[in-house]
Formats: sequence, C-alpha cells, structure tokens
Amino acid sequence: MRYSNPRRFQRRKKQNSPHKLFKVIGVVFLFIVLQGYYYNYLVASNQTLISFEIQSGENLNHVSSKLKDLNIIQSEFLFKRYLSKNEYDKKIKSGNFEIPTQINIKNLALILIDSPTQSSKITIIEGEKISQIESKNNFSNLNQCISNCNIENFFEDYNINTPSTLEGFLFPDTYFISSNENYQSLIKKSLNNFKNKTKNLDLGDYSNLPVKNFYEVLIVASLIEKEVILEQDKALVSGIIYKRLENQWTLGIDAALLYEKDNNKITYEDLNSNSPYNLRKIKGLPPTPICNPSLSSIQAALNPKNSNYWFYLTKPITNEVVYSKTNQEHNLNKRKFLN
Repeated sequence: MRYSNPRRFQRRKKQNSPHKLFKVIGVVFLFIVLQGYYYNYLVASNQTLISFEIQSGENLNHVSSKLKDLNIIQSEFLFKRYLSKNEYDKKIKSGNFEIPTQINIKNLALILIDSPTQSSKITIIEGEKISQIESKNNFSNLNQCISNCNIENFFEDYNINTPSTLEGFLFPDTYFISSNENYQSLIKKSLNNFKNKTKNLDLGDYSNLPVKNFYEVLIVASLIEKEVILEQDKALVSGIIYKRLENQWTLGIDAALLYEKDNNKITYEDLNSNSPYNLRKIKGLPPTPICNPSLSSIQAALNPKNSNYWFYLTKPITNEVVYSKTNQEHNLNKRKFLN
C-alpha cells in the first residue's frame, strides 16, 4: 500500500484553507446583505392596512407568530432578531395598531413601540348577518360599499360576479376603526381578513360538489353555520345538504326564511310562500348567504362527509345533532326531542 507524503498533504491542506475561508466569508456577507434587505425593504405585498391587536402580557413569540399568520412578516426569526438586537423587544406596547402589509421590519418595529391607535372595537360574531352588524354599530346600508368602495377585484379573485350583497364575506373577527375612519374601512378590513383566512383553502375545484362556483359554496357554509353549533357535526350536515341538492330534494332549512323575515316568527303563510328563501318549498339554494359564516363552516362546505343519513335536527339545550335515515325516523326524533 502506498501512503501519501505527510508534508505534501499538509501543503495541499494549507493551499485549500484560503478557499474555504473565502467561501465562509462570502456566505456570511450574503447573509448580512439579505438580512439588511429584509430589514429595510418589503416584507409582504398588497398594500392594505390591517388592524393588529397586542394583548397585555403577550410576549415577542406570540406577537411574531400572529404577524406571520397575517402575512405581515415572512420570517419570525429575522423579525425577533431585529427587535432583540435593537432592544425593541421590551418596548412593545399593548393595544391596537394599524399596520400596512407592505412594510419593512424597521418601520414595523417603530409602529409597535409607538403609542397604539385610538380606535373603536367592532366585533362580527360567527353567524351574524349584516343587518345585525348595522344595528349594533349604528351603521346604515353597508351594502352600498359594493358600488362605492372599489372592491370589484375582490370578487374577481374568487371568479364570481359582484353580488348584490356583502352577506357571507364579512369575516367574523374583531376589528378596530380609528376616529377618522368610517364603515368603508370596516368593509375593506373584513374583506382583506376573509382573503387572508381562506387563502390556504382549495377554492378552485368544485367538480365533486353540486355547486357552480365559490359563491354557492359560501351559501352552503352560511346554512351550516345557522344549522349546527358543534364543530364535529358540520362536515356531516354539509354532506346531507349536498346529497339532498343532488337528488332534487328540498333542503327544509327554516333558517333561510328567518333570514328573509329578519328573525321574526315564521307563519303558516310563510311556509306556503314562493319566496326563494322558503327552502321547504323551493328546491336548491337560497339566492344569497344567510349570515357571515365561520372558517370551520366554509371548510365543512368544501369538504362534506358522506353518510347514509338524509335528515337531522339539533337538540335545543345540548346542541347535539340527531341524524335519521328516513322521514319516519326523523318525525319520531322531532316528537322526542323538539316537543
């Protein structure tokens, strides 16, 4: 066996050392350049103001995680590194902040250590409808924003025509409106929130569902929201709704008629009316969503669960859903649980 000359090996090793050193220096330099770019230039796209709340007691990890979820920052590590390096991590204040999505880390940090925005809190509850939002917040005709808020591109992103109402699109959440803002700000923040929350859902393929577009999926989601309280039942009820649609059955969902009547009591005449919201008589879906559904209801509408059931009812006290395979069984359950 031949052995290399130790001295030759050492010389070769010494000759290679500068090259390795230059590579290390190059990598470090590139990291510094990229880090500087990230700190000083854009963190995200789509220039939109987002209401961001920091609750009392939240630490930097919580704050960075929430910013990442909202797509305001792309890297939690670099965000936390910058704040710690500049000793901003201990200066972050609690409260509500108006943050552009198109912002660099340096300016974002300055916003978070400054005084929070003085604003009003508006909460849209899951299953709430527009008329309820208007009533409790002293707004009037939020739907006028369809024609004067320049939001047509929002609906184009979902490949649907601009609807006659914003019902279904005002995402349930808490929003902050500053003293110099109006209802248009609430609408735009809510629509932007809707887009952020649904961006990871598969919204493009409905070939396995008896619907034409995402708007009809949203209508189904609103029906699920009003029919079911418990999360574990939503996908199963979604499957029943779609199965009845496929087989040209009426849906029999009175929540749609209550929506049209603004939650007034349903009369015998209502049940025999030809209203498009009378789902006991009219086959198919109502013309619009009947509330603003939660993300879980939208997910259930996109991912129905198959079963042998055709009927269901919800127990008044426990909110438990009772399923039936036949109309006879369903009538027995109604007498048992609803009378």
